[in-house]
Amino acid sequence: MEIEIDELKAENTALRAKLEATQEAPAATSAEITTADTVTTGDPGPIPDFLLRKPEATTDASGGGVTLGDAVVDAFNKLGELACQCRDVVDNAHNQTPRIETLGETADALEELKAPDVSAELAQIKVDRPKHRRLRTRGDRRDAALSLIAACTNTLNAIDENDPRRQEARNLCSKLEGASSEAEECEFPGWC
Repeated sequence: MEIEIDELKAENTALRAKLEATQEAPAATSAEITTADTVTTGDPGPIPDFLLRKPEATTDASGGGVTLGDAVVDAFNKLGELACQCRDVVDNAHNQTPRIETLGETADALEELKAPDVSAELAQIKVDRPKHRRLRTRGDRRDAALSLIAACTNTLNAIDENDPRRQEARNLCSKLEGASSEAEECEFPGWC
């Protein structure tokens, strides 16, 4: 017990020394404050990090689209979210109807889809992100993810025959097309 008390006293002394050091140098810290950091009346101050929206994918400043690596991850994340929502509906259903059975099969199929690995050489290629209208149903959200995958496959297919990345691009394109075919077969019955 005495050892613990001594350790706490030493920690307290160290913390007090740090506090005194910061109080003795207010001129240095006030010089670092800029007008952007000042708060005016009625201004709640800076927005906490957890409230800031994260970008869905890295975009090129020149407007060239998103990187292929980010686009693939984004598309498969959207399909994974869709799988989770379908699974939740199935798990919370009170009775097994044909609609719930079909939704369960859709959840199974979407849960099996995994994003293929994208090499560093291919990951930095720019892909034009397709524009979508408001996504109202699960089917619309699936179609949005599939159109992003299609944009990736179109970009990969456009790689020149003489490009050393061509064979790797064809392999990745084949994996993306296979996953896309499986997701296209998924059904979202009723008001999904």
